[in-house]
Amino acid sequence: MIEQKEHHFIKEYFNLVKYLINQHPDNIDLAMAKAVGSPTLESFYEIGEKQFAVLKFIGLKDGMSIYDLGCGSGRTAMALKRHNWTGNYTGQDIVPELIIYASSKVSDPNFKFYINPNFQFEKKMK
Repeated sequence: MIEQKEHHFIKEYFNLVKYLINQHPDNIDLAMAKAVGSPTLESFYEIGEKQFAVLKFIGLKDGMSIYDLGCGSGRTAMALKRHNWTGNYTGQDIVPELIIYASSKVSDPNFKFYINPNFQFEKKMK
């Protein structure tokens, strides 16, 4: 059995997201951009474009699947949609507000977002 530990950075991340939402009640887009380290909306979209370019460079094609652990507020998913990429995308993060936001911005049945509250993978033994 895997022991569940409390990590201080998880609480800090939850608190940061709540703080940013409270700081920007009239601009949730900016709060969500800042939650993943982008100081402006422009930089949020610019980094998403760079992430998309890297994925294309390493061979991403339509019809493939992407698993985005720590997807945050969906910056990569939004870039994929802006470029009309078709495939299966799964994003997971530990902060519910980020997942709710990401799923509200990317409306596509092939893009799924999940809350991963345990912040861990469980290794299945045979």
